[in-house]
Amino acid sequence: MTDEPERSRADAAESVFTWGVFAYVVIRALTVWKPLQDGQVNPYVFLALDLLTAYPYAKSWPRLIRSIRSRRADQIVFWAMVLTGSVVLPYLYVFIAGDDIATWVWWLFGAFLVMAVVSAAARLRRGLAADERRPDRPGAR
Repeated sequence: MTDEPERSRADAAESVFTWGVFAYVVIRALTVWKPLQDGQVNPYVFLALDLLTAYPYAKSWPRLIRSIRSRRADQIVFWAMVLTGSVVLPYLYVFIAGDDIATWVWWLFGAFLVMAVVSAAARLRRGLAADERRPDRPGAR
C-alpha cells in the first residue's frame, strides 16, 4: 500500500519533470531553429512534434519504472515503445525532411540523444534502487 505523502511527493516530482521536459524541448528547438530552416526543415513542425511527444515521454518514465517493478512484461514493452517513439519521432522528421543539415546540428542532436540515454539510465536506476530500499516491498531485506 502506498503512503499518501510519498505518493504526493512522487506526483509533485513527476509534474516538475514534465514541465522540465517541455522547457527542454523549447530550448532545443530554439537552439536549432535557423539551421533547420537552412536545411529545408520546417522548424514549426519540428517544434510541434517535439511538444506533442514531450508529454508521452515525461509520463512514460514513471509508468515504465512501475511496470519493471511489478514485472509486467506487456506493460514494460508498451511503455518502452512509447518512450522510444517519443524520443525518436522529432529526429526522424529532421532526418526525412532535411536536406543538407549542418553537421554541427547532427552532433548537437547526437549529444541530446546521449544525454537522454544517460538520463534514462540514471532515472531508471534511481527508480529501481528506491524500490529495493522500500521496507514494504515483498522480499525486501
